Amino acid sequence: MPEPQTHCHVCSDALDPEHIARCAVCFRQFHQKWNIHAQVPDCGRPFINPETCTMGFVCRPCDERLAAEAEQATLQQQQRLNPPQR
Repeated sequence: MPEPQTHCHVCSDALDPEHIARCAVCFRQFHQKWNIHAQVPDCGRPFINPETCTMGFVCRPCDERLAAEAEQATLQQQQRLNPPQR
């Protein structure tokens, strides 16, 4: 059985047992504020999955990677739909 995670994989600070979430992409734990007054870093964000009508959480590194992949896919699709004129 793996050791319990004690530190945020994003910022490496100790995890606050109250303000914590698990990333839906990499499954690692990170700081997640559960109220606006929490004194923990912003290491991820919640998201809504419109297909399943559920809320999930994604850590900042996975969020940035997914955003870059989506942007690249959009550019590739635009290039296929609008090839350069010769």
